Amino acid sequence: EDGRVLVWDPAEKLKYPVIGFNLRFVLNKMTMPINPTCFANSPQESFEFLLGTYDGNIYKCAFPKPDSESGSNQDYIFAEKNGVVWREKVRTLICNMKEKEILEMKNIIETICLDKGLINLDIEEFFKLRPDVSKIYKNALKAHFEKHFALPTSIGYNSYIRNVFLTTSYDGSLRLYHGERPAAKFFYEKFVNEQSEENYYTYGTWSPYKPSLFVHTTSKGEIGFEILVSRNVCKNVLTIKDEKEKMIKKVAFNPNETNYKDKIAFAYEDGTIEVGSLSEAFNKVGNNEIEKMYKIVSNI
Repeated sequence: EDGRVLVWDPAEKLKYPVIGFNLRFVLNKMTMPINPTCFANSPQESFEFLLGTYDGNIYKCAFPKPDSESGSNQDYIFAEKNGVVWREKVRTLICNMKEKEILEMKNIIETICLDKGLINLDIEEFFKLRPDVSKIYKNALKAHFEKHFALPTSIGYNSYIRNVFLTTSYDGSLRLYHGERPAAKFFYEKFVNEQSEENYYTYGTWSPYKPSLFVHTTSKGEIGFEILVSRNVCKNVLTIKDEKEKMIKKVAFNPNETNYKDKIAFAYEDGTIEVGSLSEAFNKVGNNEIEKMYKIVSNI
């Protein structure tokens, strides 16, 4: 809710983020944090992702890949050590700052280090000095898509067709987007018209193994498997309903393509998880299926 995305390395036991970015609306020189409600990584671009926000907006975010080379590009700035050695991970963390900003921070931090008798500045010690992270973390928002009428509950990328994703929302709609166009398509209109506040979409995701197959869930424990037939037409191939009508918050296909790729998991609001098996037809690319998907999304 602070409008920030942080990237962590588990090898460091989550003591500190290795890099971070702000999620801000830019109003002249003023910035305001946004409130994310859902998140999805791009399967094609490792450092691109999508966000749904509390006010119904959908944003594309991106940032340069953080690595040791990014930090080494600032060697000339740190040539004069002034008694303090800046370690590689600290320099990688601040690599997206402007040269002037790095110099200003360098002078402030080194003054504090010398007062404390600190010679080697690693990233853990750096965060202990409480630097101004609003300057370190740059804005990651890159594009804006047509908003929902209520907060989005999920975003799911298609693994086969670049820039195609679907969203679900409290407004009862399930939408299809193409990342190169801002407008959305209400491609599941039957459900849109039947939805109510008591039964709304809670999650939607594409199958990683079948291009045209996606799964959606609702607040009443309904699970629908659909095939995208055309821009606004879907064919239901399987529907499952929980007897107790428990809300489903998350659906996950097994990402392991060699072992148990037929498994699918459903996470319920009460904290329970169910794992099921799908038939081969759900995990197999059909004849000309990818080509058909390209034709559909080209008309979005």
